[in-house]
Amino acid sequence: MQHTDVIDGLFKRLCHDGSKTALTLVDGQHRKFSWSWSELQRQRRYCEEVLQAQGLQAGDRLLVMTANNPHFFALLLAALSLHLCLLPVHPDFAGTGLQQLLLREPPELIVVDDLRHLSRLPHPRVLRLHERQQQWLQPVLRLRSVRQRRQSQPVRAEAVLLFHSSGSTGAPKGMCYTRAMLVAFMQHLAVLYQAFPDDAGDKKPSARVNVLPVTHWGGLSFCLQSLLEGRTLHLLRNAQACDHLAVLRRSGCRFMLLVPSLLQELLAAAEANPLPALRHCLAMGEAISSARLQQLSQQLGVRVHNGYGMSECLTGIFNTHDDVAAPSGSCGRLRFGEARLLAADGSEADTGELCVRNPTTTPCYTDAALNQRKYRDRWFHTGDRLHRDTNGYYFFVGRVDAMCVINGRNVYPQEVEQVMLQHPALRACVAVAITVAAGSERLALAVELQDGATADANELLDFYLSRGALFATPVWLAFYGELPLLAGGKPDRQRCGMELQQGYDQAQGLQRARA
Repeated sequence: MQHTDVIDGLFKRLCHDGSKTALTLVDGQHRKFSWSWSELQRQRRYCEEVLQAQGLQAGDRLLVMTANNPHFFALLLAALSLHLCLLPVHPDFAGTGLQQLLLREPPELIVVDDLRHLSRLPHPRVLRLHERQQQWLQPVLRLRSVRQRRQSQPVRAEAVLLFHSSGSTGAPKGMCYTRAMLVAFMQHLAVLYQAFPDDAGDKKPSARVNVLPVTHWGGLSFCLQSLLEGRTLHLLRNAQACDHLAVLRRSGCRFMLLVPSLLQELLAAAEANPLPALRHCLAMGEAISSARLQQLSQQLGVRVHNGYGMSECLTGIFNTHDDVAAPSGSCGRLRFGEARLLAADGSEADTGELCVRNPTTTPCYTDAALNQRKYRDRWFHTGDRLHRDTNGYYFFVGRVDAMCVINGRNVYPQEVEQVMLQHPALRACVAVAITVAAGSERLALAVELQDGATADANELLDFYLSRGALFATPVWLAFYGELPLLAGGKPDRQRCGMELQQGYDQAQGLQRARA
């Protein structure tokens, strides 16, 4: 396949599918509006005219900070057509990573849908996205001219495609995909989705519903693949689980791709067997405990398939989509490329850091030092620690950099979490290291109970002692109504660590005062 085939395929859909619905935006129970393929084509051309009028040329960077909506795809298609570098950024992200990215890869133009974002984006050239106006790209202020190009950084317009944000945290990673990488991603996704035949015997492809942020690679690739297949794509604006359920029911969605945190939120609000049309559900992005995976499958009435992937080395490296013999909690067997597990001394082992090599493992960070550290001999070092059993099944253990030393032994907090999550009362759990004395660390737990469940600290710690390693027993536990989450839905470990440390210190201070 030529590098342009994926992009040509999208443009052919725009021309040939005409009045068929391409995209809809749904907010709660109300459909805001929908675009046909011909309307999406018209909006793409409108974007091209605006961007060209602003002086943008091939290789220029266009930063887009917006929520899920069809306008994003009009901008994306225009950027592909004009060979621009698109930088999609999650609207809620306000960390230092954004400022570093702006300094390292300054955009020529910024598009926002909310003026409140401007405080994070000091820039002389900003357009605001007005969804309800016919001419929906409007300058915030009188725009200054495009800056002089830096001759020391030549543009490779035929190779550069887009920058993107992390699929798990929303933090800009500063990654640049080439068109060749995009083709490899889309080809593998097509093979992966063929393993979930939701259109058997049907004359037209079923609709897809996307609840992931389109600024993340998971949401963006899922949406692109749906459009390539000629499916109607429903975009959800807000994150209310009850709204997701309503749209999933109404659309007759048969295949659902979610990160586990969204899946758990969805089912927490679900009634018994809420989605009778659903045939397949694929959970990607982080590991799910064996007990939780079984519970989610029972609630949905269909098997929830576990998987593993990263934006840097292709989603869907491991999955369990057609393997009824896969052990509970496994990420599955290797599906794409090569993989090996490296111990701390660099030797291959059954448990260690996952390193992968496939057609997409090309150094893609804009930070040269990060490329040198993460890509070695065409192997991408993921930073994730996995275990492989004798049958070739992989199990997520934790992050390599999350290791802490407890009682003189190496402990990965996720191993403790996996033990705790076997308790039926727990919905979520975060284990972090806290300081209990000078030079001494122990583990502490932040736990969230299932709705209506009850358990006290002693019960939970006794449960761990009956199953986990004695030397890693937590010394402190705090109950949360809801664990704090990052923009992508993963637990905010840094915040949990700070709050658990503060709670432990206060408790120890009270005890000393009483003594």
